[in-house]
Amino acid sequence: MNLSEKIIELIKLKKEGKTWDFKEKWYTSKALLLHDILNMANNETDEDSFIIIGVDESNDFSVVDVKNDSNRYNQNRLNNLLHSTKIKFAGDNIPIIKLETININNCCIDVIIIKSTDSVPYYLIDDYVENISQNNGKKLEIIVHSSNVYIRRNDSNTPINKCATDNEIEQLWRKRFGINLSVHEKFAKILSNKNEWEYYDNIYFHKYIPDFTFKILDENCNNTYLPTPYSYEQYDTSQDTHILEVFFRNMKIDEYRLDYLDGGRLLYLYPNTEYLSKPQTFNHKVYSYLYFIKDDIRFKINKIFLDFTNSDHRYIFNIIKEYVIFFDNIEQKNLYNQYLLKNLNTILKEGKKIEKNYSFIQIDKNLIKEKVIEDICQKKIITQI
Repeated sequence: MNLSEKIIELIKLKKEGKTWDFKEKWYTSKALLLHDILNMANNETDEDSFIIIGVDESNDFSVVDVKNDSNRYNQNRLNNLLHSTKIKFAGDNIPIIKLETININNCCIDVIIIKSTDSVPYYLIDDYVENISQNNGKKLEIIVHSSNVYIRRNDSNTPINKCATDNEIEQLWRKRFGINLSVHEKFAKILSNKNEWEYYDNIYFHKYIPDFTFKILDENCNNTYLPTPYSYEQYDTSQDTHILEVFFRNMKIDEYRLDYLDGGRLLYLYPNTEYLSKPQTFNHKVYSYLYFIKDDIRFKINKIFLDFTNSDHRYIFNIIKEYVIFFDNIEQKNLYNQYLLKNLNTILKEGKKIEKNYSFIQIDKNLIKEKVIEDICQKKIITQI
């Protein structure tokens, strides 16, 4: 779902929520804009938040064109506001925002996207004071208070003169330190920085949280697994297959197939397999493809193994990409599956055309060889489309 589709769905709900807020027009007050950004940034969920400008709640959530709004911001002006010397964030920890414009019913709608991060809570260390001239000639003072943590509660913000409760603030700190995460979620999180991992004697360990390790077993599994489809196009087609075990303290929490590719030049976890049909007998046609979801555990471990300054690694990875699909998320994979199932016969015909290119593969049993070649060609075609 793209941003326009997402915003249209939110407008159709005809209500505000925990991660989205509607505004009819742009802010006339920098302080009130800052206050709303802080509320949306202090989000204990893993979802981005949206301030949607150009929706009139009082008129059945109808859209309003903000193209000619005299108070309209662009990305640069928003950045300048948050990085102003007058606004001092604790620890120089500034919310990450992005401004996008979408078109709905020929109206320009601006969307401030506030990224969900683990850097919560966001708050100021000095008051931000703004004086606004009023029609009666008096000044209205608006203060975003220092040390006040503002959060979004369901469909409303913490008032500008109030602070979130102790329990609400605790939940934000728990998010920052990953206290609420499961063991697998914590492992996925600390895999994000490959420079924090070190290797010794077939064991990888985290420098700062050594409770997490992964270990390569010495004994190979070459008799258990067929070679990877991408191994046949490497300079050195030989490969060893081992098992990589993941531990939290002394408890094994997972294991994966690990291949030494191109004669051992690259270690690479075998991808996930998506089956488009279920096997019933040995001769039954089974259609499948290989994939990674970006930021899942396998993908992140492979990023630790991969060194793109190494020409051998770049060469092997370029071959892998011909047989493996890299999805941004599960939703993208599900959409792709729908497309494949609608066009499967056409896709398989294309796979048949390239089978002769793999006649060089050496496998003892002809029946298995035919199935292996068919499977390789099928995966390559499915990936390339």
